[in-house]
Amino acid sequence: MNPAAFREFTAALTENLATDDRVIGVVALGSTADNDRSPDEWSDHDIWVVTRNGAASAFRDDQQWLPLHADIVMSYAETVHGRGVLYADGHLVEYAVFDDDELEIVKTNEYAVLHDTGGITSRMNAIAASTAHQAATTSENTSDQAGALFAQLVIGLNRLGRGEVLSANQMIRGRAAHTLCTLIARSVDSDNPELLDHLDPTRRVELTHPEIAAQITHALDCPLAECAARFLDIIERLEAISAPTACLTAVRKVLQNARR
Repeated sequence: MNPAAFREFTAALTENLATDDRVIGVVALGSTADNDRSPDEWSDHDIWVVTRNGAASAFRDDQQWLPLHADIVMSYAETVHGRGVLYADGHLVEYAVFDDDELEIVKTNEYAVLHDTGGITSRMNAIAASTAHQAATTSENTSDQAGALFAQLVIGLNRLGRGEVLSANQMIRGRAAHTLCTLIARSVDSDNPELLDHLDPTRRVELTHPEIAAQITHALDCPLAECAARFLDIIERLEAISAPTACLTAVRKVLQNARR
């Protein structure tokens, strides 16, 4: 969907909801908010809807309020509150609907309030401030994250050695890669710290830490054992993480066994 069509879809969606007096708030998230990051041809729609108490369930699974709803080819539940919708042209809409008294369960960083008849703007400001504060004061330290990363690599390599290739891929290319990005976001200085996403550390690493992101991307393109080896090399080079040599040596022993 091109940016002009994307914005038209957003406007139509907002208008459809704003005309229903059961809806007290519509919130756009991420690039849908169209703040610092504008939507592009790769953008999905991410929307929260806030209703008067008791009305949320009516909006979750009855999607008549979505623009072009006749073109929907698939709908599925993502969470208790959230749904995903796929259109015939491949466009994806992810939305969640909350009763008025449920809104404060959410976390967010980038958003825009598109419709507000229930004090949603001030509440979203408070939610965003609380989310940022929690991220800044998290109790997880670098050594704990490094320990989790080493454990994930060991588990993945052991499963690879056993022949459990699918599970090993999920552990190394999935969980270990995510933990490595978390370590980088929390430990390594960036020239563009304002672009860090404290809800998902794998987002925009290419912009916040371009050299390290290129190394991780290259590792992910390698065979699985080599991917794990390159992750270890990246950790060893990052002075900000200060990975214990004994831990690196121990994981490399497991790596050597898995390669046999």
